[in-house]
This record gives sequence, C-alpha cells and structure tokens, in this order.
Amino acid sequence: MPRKRSIVLMTAGVFALTATACRPPAETAATVSPPPAAPAVRTSAGDAAPVSERDLARKRAFEDAIRGLRFEGERVIVDDRLPGSDEDARTLFQAGRDLHETNQRTAAIKSYARAVRTAPDRPDLYVGLGDAFITKGRTDLAVAAYRTAAELDPTNPEPLSRLALTLSREGRAGEAIRTMHALLAVDPDHAVAHERLAIWHYYDGDDVAAWRHVQETRRVGHDVPPQFLELLRARTPEPG
Repeated sequence: MPRKRSIVLMTAGVFALTATACRPPAETAATVSPPPAAPAVRTSAGDAAPVSERDLARKRAFEDAIRGLRFEGERVIVDDRLPGSDEDARTLFQAGRDLHETNQRTAAIKSYARAVRTAPDRPDLYVGLGDAFITKGRTDLAVAAYRTAAELDPTNPEPLSRLALTLSREGRAGEAIRTMHALLAVDPDHAVAHERLAIWHYYDGDDVAAWRHVQETRRVGHDVPPQFLELLRARTPEPG
C-alpha cells in the first residue's frame, strides 16, 4: 500500500549565479583577446555551466518585475509602497490580466506586483500575482502570494484552494491536505476540495477518508475521475 507519496511534484529550481574569471593570453600583433567568459551557474553535478546573455536578461527582468516586494516566511511583504488609489490598483491588475492572457508572463508579474504595492490590503491582487508566478514555474513565490491572500481574507475559499493545489505541486502533501480541510471549514460544499481530498487521502493511505470525500463530491453534484475510482475500488471496496 503506498504511503506518504507526493501527489504531484513540481520543483522550481533556483540556481545561484556565480561569475567566472577568464584570463586571456598575452596579446600580440597576431592575437586578439577572447571575449569575457559568460557568468555561470552550478549544475546538479556541481560543474559550472555558462549562462547566456538572454538568460541573464530574463533574470534581470524578473528581478525588476518584483522590485519593492520581499518574500519572507512564505508571505509577500511590501517594502516599497507605491502612491495611488484602489482604482489605480484595479487598472494595474487588469493590465496584468491582459498581459497574462497574451503570455507576456514577466510583464504580467510586474503589473500585478505594482498593483499589490499600490493596494497591499487587497487579497485579490495577490491571487493574480500568484497565478502569474505559476506560469513562470515559481511555485515557491506563488505559495507566498496565495498564503498572503488567504490571511487577508480567511473567509474566501479561492486563495485556500490555490494554495492547497500549489502545495501539492511542490510535493507537500500533508500541508496540501490540511489547507484543503481548512477550505472546507469555510465552504463545506466545495466540490474541488472534496475531489482533491479523495485523491490525496488515497495516496496518503487513508482509504476511509478517500471514500468519505468521494461521497461528499457526489453529494454536491460532481464526480471524481473514473480512473481514480478504479484504483480506490481495487484497494478498498466502496462502503455500503
């Protein structure tokens, strides 16, 4: 019986940039110094791998996009608030959504981040920011954004749902389960929460809880995937 397996594992790797020095040979009339070596990152094997100028430009653009924000304790902290009204924040948020929909991901993050810096007490802005981080594979920063939104508006199930799903993608199954149960305390009829919990409890080895959430999913008018039901029935018969 599988125990404590991660449901979905999605790792967002963050490599520390290092600089390598290149000493050119002595110049003569017939020689020209080679171009400077590209900065490098460390591979999983510990070897230095060159970083292209394009990658460096992307890194700088991302750092610029999140300027004024700090990520600490899996929360988003606004270090540099921007002047402006709620209406200005809404305009920035909509611009971020438009950029997101046209796959301009870093630009979308920048617009969402500026919206957050303009109105840091609005939870919906952090949800948009988290969604944009997901498109960049930065689930770690998305967790911070969704968690901040959930704490600003604890009665809203959507930040909790996104937080739980993202924790699952990071392989943090226990935290994902606890977060989804917290969502059900807010909205007991949340179909996605019951469906996810049925699957997650199965992989956690708790078939009783899995069947309970299958039944709850049906109660609210939805069904779990049939392939999952086959797996669950093969291991534990459906309660009468």
